[in-house]
Amino acid sequence: RQVLAGESWDFGKVIISWEDAKRDTLYFRNGSNVVLHEFAHQLDHEQGNTNGVPILKNKTSYVTWANIFGKEYQKFCQAIAQGKSTVMDKYAATDPAEFFAVATETFFEKPISLKTEHQILYAQLQNYYQVDPILGGNPALGELLDAAHDRNIKIVLDGVFNHASRGFFFF
Repeated sequence: RQVLAGESWDFGKVIISWEDAKRDTLYFRNGSNVVLHEFAHQLDHEQGNTNGVPILKNKTSYVTWANIFGKEYQKFCQAIAQGKSTVMDKYAATDPAEFFAVATETFFEKPISLKTEHQILYAQLQNYYQVDPILGGNPALGELLDAAHDRNIKIVLDGVFNHASRGFFFF
C-alpha cells in the first residue's frame, strides 16, 4: 500500500498528510505544496471531471486554455522524456490533471522560475487565479516591514488611487 501526501476526492473532500502540510509551510519556495496541489484538483473537478480544465469565465477561455495547456503539457512531457531538468516536478507528466495541479504548485512556489521557463503557461495561470505571485502578498510585505524596522528604516505605502483621474470609480 502506498503512502500519499494528499488526495482530492469528489464532493469537496480533501485528505492531506499533516506532516507534509507542515513541511510545505516551512519550505514554501521548494516547489512542492500538497495543499495547493490537492485544492487545484478540487478546482479542476468542479465541472464534474478531473481533466486539467477548471471552470473558466467564458467559452472562448476554454479554447485559449486548451491551446496553451495542450502545447505546454506536450512540451513538458517531451522535456521529461529527454531527461531534461525542469522547474516543475516530473509528476506533472502523469496526465493533464496532474499537470494543472503541479503547475499550480509551481506558480505559487516558484513564480519567477515558472515565468522564465513557461511564460505563456504562467500568464494563463495568472489570468485564472487573478494574482501575480511574483509581486508577493501580505507575508512578503510583513517580512519587508520587519526587516526595515530592524534597520530603523521607515516605509511609506502609496496607494494607486492617489494617482487616478476623476473618472476612477472611487471618485
